[in-house]
Amino acid sequence: MARIGPDSADGGQFPIVGGFGAPMEATSEIQELADQVKNRVQVVTGKNMEHYQVMQFRSQIVSGTIYLIKVLIGPKDECVHIKVFVSLSTKKEETQLLGMEPGKKLSDPLIPFQG
Repeated sequence: MARIGPDSADGGQFPIVGGFGAPMEATSEIQELADQVKNRVQVVTGKNMEHYQVMQFRSQIVSGTIYLIKVLIGPKDECVHIKVFVSLSTKKEETQLLGMEPGKKLSDPLIPFQG
C-alpha cells in the first residue's frame, strides 16, 4: 500500500512516529479513506450528508496510521472532524472510525481530540 501524504517532490514531510504531522491539503487518497467511514459518520451524527468533501488532514504513525480529517458537510462552512485508524493490514475492513467532532467550521483548526 502506498503512503498517503505529500512526497518529497512537494517538499512535504511525513509525521514522526508518535506525533501528528502538520495539516496538509486534501488528496484523493484521503477522500477515499473518509468515504470508507461516511456511512458510520452519518449514523452517528444522524445527518444524511450529500456534501462530504475532505478539506484537510493530519496523520500520526502508530501501529498503523491515525488520520485527523476535516470534512466539509454543509452548504456554507459546516464541517465535521473525524479520526480514522488504518491498520498496517491492507484490508479495507481494517479502517476504523475512532471518533468525531461535529459542529466545526471551515476556519476551525484541525487539532487532536479524544475519541
